[in-house]
Amino acid sequence: MLVRNDSIDWLKAVGIVTVVWIHAIGVPYNPEAVSTATYLVWWAVPGFLFASGFLHHLESPVPATKLAHWGRRLLPPYFVASILALLFRVILLDHRQLTPGLALHALLTGSAFGPYYYVAILLSALFLLVPVVARWPRLAGPLTLLFLGCGAASSRLYDPFWKLGGIYWLQRSPFVWWHYFLMGWMVARWWPRIQRWPASRCRAIGAGCALTAILVTYRCAGPSPCTPFAPLTLLGVNYAWITALVLGLRDVPTPGPVRWLSDATYSIFLYHLFFILAVLHFGSGGSLAWRSAAFVAGLAGTIGLVQLGRRWLGERARVYLG
Repeated sequence: MLVRNDSIDWLKAVGIVTVVWIHAIGVPYNPEAVSTATYLVWWAVPGFLFASGFLHHLESPVPATKLAHWGRRLLPPYFVASILALLFRVILLDHRQLTPGLALHALLTGSAFGPYYYVAILLSALFLLVPVVARWPRLAGPLTLLFLGCGAASSRLYDPFWKLGGIYWLQRSPFVWWHYFLMGWMVARWWPRIQRWPASRCRAIGAGCALTAILVTYRCAGPSPCTPFAPLTLLGVNYAWITALVLGLRDVPTPGPVRWLSDATYSIFLYHLFFILAVLHFGSGGSLAWRSAAFVAGLAGTIGLVQLGRRWLGERARVYLG
């Protein structure tokens, strides 16, 4: 249950910087030929789900008060950010076709901004998965394997959500994402044993996973003999990067900025696109220079926003900013 862990702090801090990079620089997902950049950075959202599963590990029935607390922690900041995002789209991006019906659909499905699909996936995991595995912990292992298999099948586009509505609904498919959350929950269960491992073993495993991810990237990125299995290979690379960070940095103390970023990940996630899209809106054809400026703005802007929000709003910053 939500305890401080240096490995998870590192995972979240590096992950949020990576998410901002993806959305500023642009790393599209092409199942026909996964790019080098995709292999290197696509672990970030899976890493956040893994971290959330780790931090929400429980092995006793989840009381309604705790579920209500999770809802209050996630939903008000999400709705505030989503309403602002819809206004931003109409005023700055000139999306005049945004009707009240489309706006309501965006709020309910996590699509005021595209990446907000993550909130829908996280909420479904917290409210549907955790109560089950917390009450019956022995189910966690079989469920993890089940959804890992579903994730592997989904990576080959064998997913009912893909058939029903294409990539939009596939992004919100539990079959794609839940295994990352469950794997984090399982690792939290094993963590007391992992902590007894020698630091040298953890560093060796972490370095081995990072090296494996790099070698696979070198071998399979872009059009290659790996192409028919590229999405499945990407799933393995995602886990390799997550393991590299969680085990490789297990005994590395987290400096203040890393802890700050870890604490502010939800706020940065919700608001970084405002700064990125504002820069790109006035940019020159989405050139690399403008995209690099958008990355700096997305990260620095949200850091400044969170700092000001905490100073002006105090504890209420949690409600409005996340």
